[in-house]
Amino acid sequence: MSSNELQELITLVRAMETGIRNLGTRVEAVETKIDNLQQESAAIREHLSEMHSDIRKLDRKFDLLNEDVMEVRSDQRDMNRRVDKLERKVS
Repeated sequence: MSSNELQELITLVRAMETGIRNLGTRVEAVETKIDNLQQESAAIREHLSEMHSDIRKLDRKFDLLNEDVMEVRSDQRDMNRRVDKLERKVS
């Protein structure tokens, strides 16, 4: 192997080494971003879980409110029937 070929080989190996180091740096940056995204997504999942729980509570409250409204409307209908009946007796 000539000294010129050897020099080209050394240059190539150094370029490869630089490329590998740059790639390592980029991988570390991506890993850091992934870690940050995992932390953010964990916080979002926790918040969504809390929201889901709150929505279930609201759903139960609306069910109770609906039952109460329906009962009041039923009582009102009965009362209107009684009033109509009494009015017919008076007339």
